[in-house]
Amino acid sequence: MSWSFLHNKKQLPSVAEVRTWLPPLGGRVERILLLSDIHANWHALTAILEKARGTYNAVWFLGDICDYGPRPIECVTFLMESLSRRGRWVVGNHDLALVGKLRRADPNASLGDSAGRTSAQHHDELKKHPLLWDWCQMHFHSSRAGSRRVLPTGPKLRRYGEYDQIFVHAVPDSPIHYYLYPSDYRNIRNQLNTLLERNGHSTGVWLLGGHTHMVTLARLSSPNENVELLPITYDVPIPISQGAYYINPGSVGQPRDGDPRAAYAILDARQGTVTYRRVKYDMLDVQVEMRQAGYPNELIERLSTANGAVTGRYFDPVYTSLESGVELRSNL
Repeated sequence: MSWSFLHNKKQLPSVAEVRTWLPPLGGRVERILLLSDIHANWHALTAILEKARGTYNAVWFLGDICDYGPRPIECVTFLMESLSRRGRWVVGNHDLALVGKLRRADPNASLGDSAGRTSAQHHDELKKHPLLWDWCQMHFHSSRAGSRRVLPTGPKLRRYGEYDQIFVHAVPDSPIHYYLYPSDYRNIRNQLNTLLERNGHSTGVWLLGGHTHMVTLARLSSPNENVELLPITYDVPIPISQGAYYINPGSVGQPRDGDPRAAYAILDARQGTVTYRRVKYDMLDVQVEMRQAGYPNELIERLSTANGAVTGRYFDPVYTSLESGVELRSNL
């Protein structure tokens, strides 16, 4: 008998139920739930939203709602009905590819074919829901990525609380394409240096991006210094009030930093802190659904391994404390 039939699948909450977990609309933005790279993994997203209840009053999403995972309908519905009305959000490369506005969803050769296959499946599923499909076509466009073709100076600096922020899927000068890996010290420094210049070298400016599926926290104290990769201890607030910071919350639906748990962060815009968090979810349920729907094996297996698309043990000197004794894998 197939292993998939031996697993007792958990009933997931509906979009309507999850909506009741969210804070009320309106009010001053103070504590922000930062999400990125959900990738149609409703199981992981609901696990985060359940654990984070009551800890935030705004939600910001950094792109890639679709591809890879088995639940595009729930995830896109949640984006349309909740995230788009409650906070800031940007599109990712996979979102643009879904509606035919980007030729290739993932330039990484190891996942290019798999990304194309799941994008086609999600395209077909969403077209069966005209309201969702029309909304995607209307809202998934390059201007929501902060494209330079729309904003010649790059994405706009905004201010919430006591600090300036810039929101992109990837990086400001390539909002949907460039992978800013934790090992890329020079380019992290260049991005943060530009940010310091744009905000007049004042304290506390945050570059918020996803795309790599790797939790990252980097700081540039002043334009003449080297960038620092800061250690992350989960569930502990980390000060981000002095200098420029690159903050990547990791991936909700498909981590690639060696830790398969769903990743997110809480930003405190008044106190100037970021708290990184991980949560376990029923991964086997997701893998069962993906296998039954004919998804590529490499995507199913990657949920368990959380292997990255690049080589090298970038995280050993950076992440000093992992919750529940989880160790980063050595084959990133």
